[in-house]
Amino acid sequence: MCTPEKKRECDRNSGGHHEVMCPQCEMRPGEYEPSAWFQHIWFLYALQEGGYPFEKDDLTLPEWMDLGVLRCAVKEQRVALK
Repeated sequence: MCTPEKKRECDRNSGGHHEVMCPQCEMRPGEYEPSAWFQHIWFLYALQEGGYPFEKDDLTLPEWMDLGVLRCAVKEQRVALK
């Protein structure tokens, strides 16, 4: 199964051809498996989108930072799809 660590390793070792090689890789029998951290941040994002009232000290600084990064990425995708 492809993991974030394996994907980074492939990026380093592909000689710039990762985008071509990745879909054909034997290590990728199914969909890309997000890391536990990303799943955690996605869960927090979903809670926040649903109206969960986080206070400033409810999350750690890395959680707030990554939640902001995810929010920006989702916003960019929404704009790109319009």
